[in-house]
Amino acid sequence: MGARQGWRERARWRIWEAGHRARLGFPLSLREKAWLFVGAMLDWRGVGFALAERRERERRRRICEASPCWKRKPVPHCGVCGCLPVKLRLGGVGCPKGKW
Repeated sequence: MGARQGWRERARWRIWEAGHRARLGFPLSLREKAWLFVGAMLDWRGVGFALAERRERERRRRICEASPCWKRKPVPHCGVCGCLPVKLRLGGVGCPKGKW
């Protein structure tokens, strides 16, 4: 296994681990939130950087805003996984907590 392939395996593990902790409702560290961001960007790349349709974005927004984890200040975001509203627009990505 080359160094580059080893890094990919470690990255996949870190992304999975952070997502698992988010699904269980544990508060995540900044590092874990960064790994979730990396995973979302890789998923987005996998669908050719497509954007979600308007109905899907609205559905995701309603789900997030109804969640008790959603924080409105200082910037709207999920208090558990750190997702920002911009993620709602990305096609091919999902909520780390499995809500959408």
